[in-house]
Amino acid sequence: MNGAYTPNGFGSKPFASLNAQDRSSSAPPPAFSSPARGRGRHRRGNGSVAHTPPPMESDDGMSDRETDKDAAMKKELEARRRRQEELRVRMAEYQAKRREEMEGRERQEAEELQRRIAAEEADPVLRRMRADAVEESKRWESRLLAMPANQAWIEVKDTQDERVAQWQELKLMGSTEYRPTRGLCEGMCSASEVVERVATMDVMAPERDPTTGQPDPSRFVKRYKRVEPVIIPTDVRTSAALVVCRLDWPLRR
Repeated sequence: MNGAYTPNGFGSKPFASLNAQDRSSSAPPPAFSSPARGRGRHRRGNGSVAHTPPPMESDDGMSDRETDKDAAMKKELEARRRRQEELRVRMAEYQAKRREEMEGRERQEAEELQRRIAAEEADPVLRRMRADAVEESKRWESRLLAMPANQAWIEVKDTQDERVAQWQELKLMGSTEYRPTRGLCEGMCSASEVVERVATMDVMAPERDPTTGQPDPSRFVKRYKRVEPVIIPTDVRTSAALVVCRLDWPLRR
């Protein structure tokens, strides 16, 4: 370049040939902003921070940042929640209906069973047969307690099926129609259990005679059993016997 830059353009004279006055009056070159000054996110070339407007809210409450996929997912989740709520309500209604039906059926069966029991109690022939069977059972228990323990225990096991059939015929033993077993034992423990526990040497200290140390049938108390395969009426205590056990047994210990 042969000329020096001046406000009026490049002159014909070289810059070195200009005098000191001309050199001092020459204007400096214009300043341009450097792109390197704009660093960071959302910055302009001159280094100032770009102003980002807030997202606009539409009428339905959705911002412009939400995409169509997000909206579709929200709708699907809301529809699923409604279906689950409807299913829960329908299940609750079905369970309540089934519970009401079962309670009504059980109530009808209980009423029918009570009518049968009342009719059996009013039958004089059946009532006399039951009384005779109870008396015979008491005599058999007295003979049982008079036998040696091992022989009496064999007698109990051998006559169990016969006694079960007898009480089932008299309709005093529980059956598949939810008929309750009527207790006939008037003592604190049945004779068959006394014989079994003496034969198996399963006697507690309070159940022995304090003077002789021998098992005393009048001091025995029926032991709790979680599972019992056969429940015979003569092995189940009456309400009066339960009251005696509750009041008398703690005084004997």
